[in-house]
Amino acid sequence: LAYYYLGKMRSAQGKKEQKLSEQAYEKALQTKPEFEEGALALSDLYRKNGDKTRSLKLLESFQEQFGPKKSIAYELSQI
Repeated sequence: LAYYYLGKMRSAQGKKEQKLSEQAYEKALQTKPEFEEGALALSDLYRKNGDKTRSLKLLESFQEQFGPKKSIAYELSQI
C-alpha cells in the first residue's frame, strides 16, 4: 500500500510528477498484483495523460487475471 499512496501523492503534485506517480503505481501492482485500487489509479493516470489504449489494456488484463470486478467493469465502460 505504501507505493499506492506514494503514487497518489505524486499525482496530486502535478504534471511534472506524473512519471514518478506511474512508477509508484506500477510498483504497487508488482508487489500486490490483485490490488484493485492500484489498477484503477494507474488506469486513471494513463487516461489523464491521453493514453486510453494503455488504460484499456491494463483494465482488461486485470479482469482476465483476477475475474470480474464491478469497479473495473465500470471503468472499462467509461473508456
